[in-house]
Amino acid sequence: MRKQRTKVDAKLNPALPSSPKNPPTINVWLRGGPERDRLVIRGFRERYAARAFIECALGPHDFERAPNNWFTSNHFNFRLLGNVKGLMEEDFDVDWELPKDLKFIAKRYGGFIKDIEHTPVEEPIKEIENKSKPSRIKREGLSTISEIAEQCGMSARDARKILRSSGTSKPDTGWSWDEEGAKEIEELLNRRKK
Repeated sequence: MRKQRTKVDAKLNPALPSSPKNPPTINVWLRGGPERDRLVIRGFRERYAARAFIECALGPHDFERAPNNWFTSNHFNFRLLGNVKGLMEEDFDVDWELPKDLKFIAKRYGGFIKDIEHTPVEEPIKEIENKSKPSRIKREGLSTISEIAEQCGMSARDARKILRSSGTSKPDTGWSWDEEGAKEIEELLNRRKK
């Protein structure tokens, strides 16, 4: 099922460039920051969008014309390149709103949003836990599960299954026991033998 498209005013062209189909026709350079040492360049497809961006940055402040298509205000300088003749004098009656990300950039360079100084936070170094198994105790003098299972007439694999299902946990020495423990395991295996 196809989604129904929303009708858009056919006279209103896309305001922002989506190259190569809709390349920018106006570039706005904003030079701002505490010492006007930061530069941002934004491209716009339509004149009304470029004007909305500049007005958002200006806010209530006035601007003055400077040489080479530069303009100055209290907090920043801006330059217009492209189809800009009469842009700052023209009135636009367009129902279009500047996207949030561009509003943020304009207000930041316009001095309405203060730059946040980034101070790196040192995170404590996490100690890596040693997850390796403790070294096993030597098996000298112990009976292994293979030996006990062989005496019971079954495989070591089946013997381990029986031990696990009975709730017997694996000793630190692996599947091996001293004489007394080996007798208990042998009796358990013989009782549970199929």
